[in-house]
Amino acid sequence: MKLFEIDKSLVMNVIGSYPQSEDMIKGYDYDANNSVYELVYNRNKKIDFSPNLDSFLLTKKAKFTDLLSAIPAGGASGLLISEKFKRLLEVFNIIEHQCFKASVLDNRGNNERYYWMQFISKLCEKIDYGYSKFYRSGGDDYDVLSFEDFLIKKKKLGVDGEIYSKEIALRYNDLKDFDMFYFGYFEFGIYISENLKDTIEKENITGINITEIKTEIINKNNEKFIVIKGNSFNEKYG
Repeated sequence: MKLFEIDKSLVMNVIGSYPQSEDMIKGYDYDANNSVYELVYNRNKKIDFSPNLDSFLLTKKAKFTDLLSAIPAGGASGLLISEKFKRLLEVFNIIEHQCFKASVLDNRGNNERYYWMQFISKLCEKIDYGYSKFYRSGGDDYDVLSFEDFLIKKKKLGVDGEIYSKEIALRYNDLKDFDMFYFGYFEFGIYISENLKDTIEKENITGINITEIKTEIINKNNEKFIVIKGNSFNEKYG
């Protein structure tokens, strides 16, 4: 089972500049209770309101791409995607998520329809923590016994103590049918299947970087598990 991680592209002749959006349009109310910042405050959760995502403003040199990097939504659990990318994903099996309408405006007045795909993280509850490995910010190994244990320890550590994953193990059957999935909380990579990767490349989806990740299949008590061995997101930002 091959898995791949996706991230926003850094190829300048494709995206124009990075990040592609640094602000919402002039006059946008960041303090409203449905502003883009609420995506960050509700990371990994189901949203029970309609966020105001009109409009992300492209920087002067930035280009429209199918996956777009945007600082206003930085730290949120999701993707800002074009209508083309959204239609492509609709025929694949994506982890539980919501889609909200958004728009992106360039400095020439061109306004394009986009969507915010909000991931709702529940896979953390299915992880086999006994076979998984974690570390604290700074690099020291750290024991996490369960998802509930993670939440307790994270609360005790506070904002100055982050916990990240080195390796994540879970039952093969819990993953095998997903074409795109996300853990959240301590593991911020967005993973896709080989089938979805091939389709993204075939359909020339722009603004996306795809990296194959290391995995291992193990057998435990006559049951198949898959171990995801690190990811480039945690290595870059953890």
